[in-house]
Amino acid sequence: MNYNESWLEKEFRLTYESFKKGDATVSNLIGFDNDFYLEQEYPVLVKGKIFFVDFYEPSTKLAIEVDGFNFHHTPKQMAKDIKRDRLMTSLDFTIMRIPGSKIRRNVKLEFINAYLKYCELTLIQEAGNGS
Repeated sequence: MNYNESWLEKEFRLTYESFKKGDATVSNLIGFDNDFYLEQEYPVLVKGKIFFVDFYEPSTKLAIEVDGFNFHHTPKQMAKDIKRDRLMTSLDFTIMRIPGSKIRRNVKLEFINAYLKYCELTLIQEAGNGS
């Protein structure tokens, strides 16, 4: 990796990799779809600015941000995050922010929530396409 992966991003990535390999803990319960594909530190061009999204699912434009407290709790950073989210949402991205405290508490549950958001967006797309 060419960037400094945070501990939180690493935990989320390892959980994703575990599910891709068929982690039976939950995969069998929710019917994990191997079409669910996440790219890490994905560059997104929005109105002339490049943003790097922690995790990105391209088919649904789902952007998953894993927010550590030390970086994302300041008023200045929170305002930047809100502005960025609004810009991306205006271009049909779906933003999912996961606080680091939730990753620490139960990374598998947070991964499942992200996966279920992907499933929801996929169903909406299929309904819109008449599939």
